[in-house]
Amino acid sequence: MRRRDLVAAGVVSAIDWSISPPRAWPQSDDVLELGVVSDAVRLRLSRLMEEYSVPGASLVLFRRGTTMQNSLGRRDRSRPRAPVDQDTVFEAASMSKPVFAYAVYPALAHLGLRPTLLRRMTAGMFIAVPAFLSAAMIQRWIESGQKPHIAWQVIQYVIIAVAETLVSVTALEFAYSQAPKRMKGVIMSMYTISIGLGSFATSLVTRNVDFASRTNYFLFWAAFMAAGAVLFAIIAALYKPVAFVAANQQPVATS
Repeated sequence: MRRRDLVAAGVVSAIDWSISPPRAWPQSDDVLELGVVSDAVRLRLSRLMEEYSVPGASLVLFRRGTTMQNSLGRRDRSRPRAPVDQDTVFEAASMSKPVFAYAVYPALAHLGLRPTLLRRMTAGMFIAVPAFLSAAMIQRWIESGQKPHIAWQVIQYVIIAVAETLVSVTALEFAYSQAPKRMKGVIMSMYTISIGLGSFATSLVTRNVDFASRTNYFLFWAAFMAAGAVLFAIIAALYKPVAFVAANQQPVATS
């Protein structure tokens, strides 16, 4: 509860500063002056941490391509309690997954729609396409000399979060439920390997393909995702699901 209150207060402060930054804040892009802003943020965050009894926090500031990390407090579970640094791993939780599990999916079922595993993954793949298109739109603004507000990135993060919830989490459930009893571990490992192969393919494209602009880079992935979504939709329509058999389920005795 304390950490949730801190995050809520921090979000409110960030929105407040974004809309109406303090007059003392510099408007230059210089890294040194970003440090002045960083000091002001550290002071405000320290007060919020003390108010909500939060032992440690980490914050990264972004300003037109320049970043600056702020680490405050100490780790609450380390012995001895070491200070928070850039390598500290914090506990995290995804809110989109319980929202979909307890609100979105039941609402769809109530409306007569059956959000089966295959339908969720198909929808998620198509929903991911606008995330890349949003990135391409923002990048085109930047390349044309404009300076869009960083809040524009919220669009693509929200879209990709929804898509990830529909695809990634559902794919894990699908892989486990459809795998034979003796091969569940193997199938789950193959799913994890596929993620690694996807990341490797992305790195190959990034390093070896020369795009005319960064906008074209995002448009390429939007087209790639759309093609993958269409192919998956065809395969999903032809797939015949099998009955789920738990790994610890005993075979039914027959006479």
